[in-house]
Amino acid sequence: MESRFPVVQIMQRKVVTLPKDAKVLEAAVLMRSHKIGSIVVVEGEKPVGMVTLKDIVTKVMALEKDPKKEPVGDVMCSPVVFVDKNADMNEVAKLMAKHDIRRVVVEEDGKVSGIVTDKDILSVQPAMVDVLKEFLGVYSGKSESRFKSKKGLCEICDVFDKELVLFDGRWICPQCRGDVI
Repeated sequence: MESRFPVVQIMQRKVVTLPKDAKVLEAAVLMRSHKIGSIVVVEGEKPVGMVTLKDIVTKVMALEKDPKKEPVGDVMCSPVVFVDKNADMNEVAKLMAKHDIRRVVVEEDGKVSGIVTDKDILSVQPAMVDVLKEFLGVYSGKSESRFKSKKGLCEICDVFDKELVLFDGRWICPQCRGDVI
């Protein structure tokens, strides 16, 4: 069965990587400049771990190690947890909870295509609740929503969109709206 909410729809496509022998200071500088909380550590092109801000604080700074000398390979979390781009968002959330992690690497055709964080998943949860409320409202005979646009799943194509519009009693995405008009 195909996922109703695949992670490819919410993943961050730009994945910042560093080789295993790069220094922790370089990782920290990259995290700051890209405004991210983790970097995928690679050997060649193969992901072998992930280094996070928490790793830097707890495994380097708190132990008074020199971030200019400490390689990310010595402080990274490993192994990397991978998911397919079509993995269901809810299943990915369960996987994160099971492994007590906040990030997973997304694969497409055996290559890294993105990263999904707990924040990515949480950012769409309110929209999913709205979709459910609308669904229940439509089928319970309640009046149409007071919202002019919202985030959620298009009722025609089942794709997540940030600008759904209520059209003929259904929340639809701009693509489907163009097809209907």
